[in-house]
Amino acid sequence: MPTPTHVQIAQDAYQIWCTRGSPTGCDTEIWLEAERMLNEKSEDDAFTERASAEMAAESEIAYHLSPAQTEQKSIEAAVQVEAARAPQVPHHTGMKSKPAESGKPLWSRPHSS
Repeated sequence: MPTPTHVQIAQDAYQIWCTRGSPTGCDTEIWLEAERMLNEKSEDDAFTERASAEMAAESEIAYHLSPAQTEQKSIEAAVQVEAARAPQVPHHTGMKSKPAESGKPLWSRPHSS
């Protein structure tokens, strides 16, 4: 996990300082906050990479995927398996009739002559 550079911390600290209305006397506090936020971000990124790798390995085992498959194909295969296991619900695809407008006759000519 790479540590944030001095330039990165300075840029983030400046942004925090500007969003707070350029206060005076709290430079150290803002600097430490920017440093902490960057360290947390890098830890989150490392966690995301580890979790993604673990999920890919589990997908290979659970869905019998070869490691040569791309991540997109692995995701599509997992979605297809889940869709196949989902309960089947009947779909009504027939044409729906349009209800008549209330107060108006259904035809344009009178019935009786």
